[in-house]
Formats: sequence, structure tokens, C-alpha cells
Amino acid sequence: MAGDTRRRPHGRAVAGGVAGGLAILWAALGHDGSAGIYVLFSAATIALIASAFVRPHSYGFVALVVFLTLGFWVKHAAWSIAGIPPIEPLGDFTGEAHEWDRALSFTAVALLGLTLAKLSLYPLRMSRPGPVARVLPTWYERAPLLVWVATAMLVIAGNVLNWRYRFYQVAVHERVILPFHLNAVIVWWLTVATSMWLAVLLEFERRRRGFTRRWMILSAPILEAVVTSAVMLSRGFYLMRTLPYALVFARPSLRRSFQLSRVVVPTLAVATVLGFVISLAGASWLRLTVFPPMVTPGQPAQAGAPQAPPADAGVGPTGRIPSAAEVRAAIREIGTMVVGRWIGLEGILAISASHQQGLGLFVAGLMEDPRSGTEALFQRISKAEYKELEGFTFMTLPGIVAVLAYSGSPVIIFAGMFLAGIVVLLTERAFRHAFDNDLLCAVVGVFMANAIVQMNFPYLTAVFFIEMWGSLLILWILCRLDIGGRSADRKVGALAASSTATP
Repeated sequence: MAGDTRRRPHGRAVAGGVAGGLAILWAALGHDGSAGIYVLFSAATIALIASAFVRPHSYGFVALVVFLTLGFWVKHAAWSIAGIPPIEPLGDFTGEAHEWDRALSFTAVALLGLTLAKLSLYPLRMSRPGPVARVLPTWYERAPLLVWVATAMLVIAGNVLNWRYRFYQVAVHERVILPFHLNAVIVWWLTVATSMWLAVLLEFERRRRGFTRRWMILSAPILEAVVTSAVMLSRGFYLMRTLPYALVFARPSLRRSFQLSRVVVPTLAVATVLGFVISLAGASWLRLTVFPPMVTPGQPAQAGAPQAPPADAGVGPTGRIPSAAEVRAAIREIGTMVVGRWIGLEGILAISASHQQGLGLFVAGLMEDPRSGTEALFQRISKAEYKELEGFTFMTLPGIVAVLAYSGSPVIIFAGMFLAGIVVLLTERAFRHAFDNDLLCAVVGVFMANAIVQMNFPYLTAVFFIEMWGSLLILWILCRLDIGGRSADRKVGALAASSTATP
């Protein structure tokens, strides 16, 4: 029996390798570029996936691997095997072999740079500081219910205000500009800070009560994700808010620490899927009532390319009932999200076919003003047909690999991806030691990965990380406000001492 147990992992690895090799060969049958470059691209993808299992473990790195694999290898396989083309504009890309080779070689270099970032931290796997005191702040110990009620009220109020004033909705301009950059504060709360805060409260509750209120507290992130994503008109943001919990509870040791039974885990999984369906339907319907009409009489439906609104249409909900043609177009667009939603392949194809690459374009891309909107560099290179409409801005996203490829230099692409990986890994590692909270680490890691993979304007990505680090610092201070409080570790130690002293 012992021998069989030792052979099973080896057998699974061999089976996985064979399956991966067959998938590569199958996809290569429909590839228009050179076989060697395609094998390099596939090998780099496999190496990146394998590096995700190398310690130290990182939720953010796992999310990067998932997003990049979906955005590049899966998209390419879907195009090569199933004939599912990308849904975003490709600029001057014509499908010539040399264009494919350039695009996939750039992608392979980028993936290898990210892989090296993970492997370079391998020596840190054994470097662990002392245990972090699991402090329950006084303000939470004294009034946990009040904290949860206040949080719920803030979430509800934030969504009501967002629906009324459009502080953050996909492609929709805000209606109100507040002084002192308060719009940015509200947007940060709606998009990221709420998820971070809920992760902190869930960890507090787990320490305080041994996670006895599983259903009530674990349903909170799902409910919040459903409402917030729908109000933001986002059909994908729900996944960013729930994926962290899937990554955490996928680890058996953490499921045990959260005392999740065999019944709880699948039930939560079903609830998460149901929440996604509700969020997707709600966001899609609201988009039809908020966005300009996607279908005009006498023209075919074009998903994602809104036409000019009627002369009497205002910004925001029009109160109209979407036409049957619009609903059918929206349903078709939802179907393309399974593969098309992920950022990656289209951007690198458009850049690789462009003749504008060089250090000058790269510097211009780094310094580009986000207010350039539909006149931005990548919008012109990709030949996106989105036009500036009153109250709306629709754009296609290049992603980090394409932004780095502005330079046309494999060295810059490799170095840029290496640096991005190091930033994610070290940020998560530093605050893991500060909080000892896997849920918070997973939330932070997934949002960092999403911001990097969907990069459009590097300036905004830099601002995102500054806001992330500042928020984590504020949370760390709040978690240490323990005046007169007690830490969970000290309580456990006191109970142990009293039990051993009893004759």
C-alpha cells in the first residue's frame, strides 16, 4: 500500500504531462506560425503553471497564472482548434506567420520573466518569522454586531450613491465631481476596499467564535459581490470578489482551520455559482437600460460597439424597455465572455503587427494621460472603432504584455514581467506576516493580479498599488488598536496554563 501511495503522484504527473502534450499538438495543427515558436510559447505557459506550485505559496501569483493562461494559451487554442476568433480589434494583424511568431515569442519571454520571479523567491520558502499575535481589537471585541451592521449600511449606501451619481460604472462618466479627490476614495471603497474589509472582519469572527456563524458571515461576500457588481454594470467583477475565497478554501488545511464540513463547502460553491448567474443577469439587463442602444434599425447587432444614442437620450437609465434584438445581442455577447473576457492575446497581436514599436513608443505609453480616452495609443494601434459618446467612454484593453511590447524589446518585456511578479509576491508576503490572514492575502493578491493583467495606462496601475499599500497600512493600524484588549494567543495561553495548574 505504501508503494502504491508513493506512485500515485508520479502517475498523475505523467498523465498530466501526456494530456498537456496532446493539447499542444492538437492546438498546433491550426497554428499559422512556426511550430518551434509555438512549442516555446506552450513550454513557457507550462513552466509558468508549474511555478505556481513552487513555494512560497502566493494567491496573487496563482491568480496571475490563471488570468494569463486564459488570456493567451486558452484563447489561442480556442481560435486554432474551435475557430473562435478574438472579439477585440487586432489593428494591422493579418494572420501572417511572421506576425504570429513575433507575438508568441514576445508572450513566451513575458511568461518566462514571470516564472523566474517566482523561482527567485524560492530560498524564502524556509524563511518564516515568529508567529503573529492574533489580536482582536477592542473595538471589535466590544461591539462586533455594531461593526457588521455599520459595514452593511456602508455597502448599501455606497451602492445607492453609485447608482444615483455614477461614481464608478463600466464605461459611464461620473455625474458628480467631489472636492479633495473624494471621488477616488468612494471608487476605491466600491471596487477594492469593501472586499478587503470583509476579509478582515471574517478573520476576526473566526478567531472570536471559532467560526460558528458560518452561513451568515460566509454569505456576506457573495451578497456584496452580487449587488456591487450589478450596480457597477460589470459582468466580470463578481469573479474578482469571489475567486479569493475559492483559492483559500481549495486548500484542505485552511478548510479545516475554518471548520468547514463536507456539506458546507459544496453548498458555498453552489451559492457562489448562483450568485454569479444573478449578478451576470442583473448587470447585463442594467447595461441595456443605461448604455446607448447597441442595435439600430436596419443594422446587425454588434456586441460591444454601441451606436450613437437617440437625440433625446440622456446619460443614465432611460427607463426604456430594451428591444428583442438588443437582448439577443447581449446574450450572444455573454456567450463570448467564456473565452473572450480575458485580456492578453488580442493586445500582443495588435502590437506585434504594428510598425510603431520602439523605445519612444514605450516611454510615451508609460507617460500617457488616462484622460486621452479613445484617442489613446493602444486605441489607435488596435484600430478600435469605439467613439467618444456624451457620458460614455468605451475602450479595448492591451494588458501588461502588450504595454511592455510597445518597446519591441524582449529584454524590456522580460524585465517588466519579472518586476511585476516580484512586486506581487513581496507585497503579499509582507502583509501575510503583518496580518496572518489568508482571506485578506487572497483578496489583495487577486486584485493585484487583475490590475496588472488588465493594464491600460501604467499611471493608473501605479496609483492602484499606492492605494493598495496605503489601505493595507491603515488596516494594519486598525487591527492594532487594542487598547485594553486581549489577543487570541494570550487567551489560549492563559487557558492552557490554568488547566495544567489544576491538581
